[in-house]
Amino acid sequence: MMQSELVQKKEAGFSLTLSLNRPEKLNALSGEMIRQLTEEFRKVSADLAAGKDLRAIVIESSSPKAFCVGADLAERQGMNEAQVLETLESLKDLTLALENIPVPTIALIRGPAFGGGLELALCCDLRVAHADSLMGLTETRLAIIPGAGGTQRLTKLVGVAKAKEWILLGSKISASEAERFGLINAVSANPEDVVATWVAELSARGPLALRAAKQAINLSVDGRVSVESLKVEREAYKKVLQSKDRVEGLKAFVEKRDPQYRGE
Repeated sequence: MMQSELVQKKEAGFSLTLSLNRPEKLNALSGEMIRQLTEEFRKVSADLAAGKDLRAIVIESSSPKAFCVGADLAERQGMNEAQVLETLESLKDLTLALENIPVPTIALIRGPAFGGGLELALCCDLRVAHADSLMGLTETRLAIIPGAGGTQRLTKLVGVAKAKEWILLGSKISASEAERFGLINAVSANPEDVVATWVAELSARGPLALRAAKQAINLSVDGRVSVESLKVEREAYKKVLQSKDRVEGLKAFVEKRDPQYRGE
């Protein structure tokens, strides 16, 4: 297994596994982790363009404690508005780099997948979760909104009504409920076994067919998030970014207390 500081890589046959490797912070997305993940996703696409025969990419955590709990809020608290917007731009680049990988991608979710962590999983083609996992776009709990395409991708998966319910309430969703509404494809006490089966089946498929099928689906009317829709989400995020409530949400999180929001 090759290892960088925050991303582990393991290649076997026609598959590549990339493991988020910041277990002490439950894989919270720091600026450096965003950079390394983006670099790895782009490298995968470059290798494929150069002729590498991969037929499945698995995104997982190196630890069963968490897939990814989202943004590194301690780091975020020390940022000014311009730095937050720069981080959001980096997150957009990260999610698009993952979404644009031309072969099938699989998210293996163990433990919580919140905020930006779930937004990463939403960029994958297939998702499987451990039966005890919780997930959600919980940003309204911090007086902000999803900022890495979550409002767009979740809605396309589960529909407007359910997306509004989960995002507006900041819901923490069980794996069984997520499967029932199409957020994930499978729930298992042994999600690694499900992924192994999928990888084996994908490895036996025609590589050109896999890429063509993914491309065709992504180009369908509802299959891909548009640049314009991401701009709408970004402008909505800017409104909450300037609020006192956002500062209070971060401060309360770090201080481990309930926030006191005033609509300011």
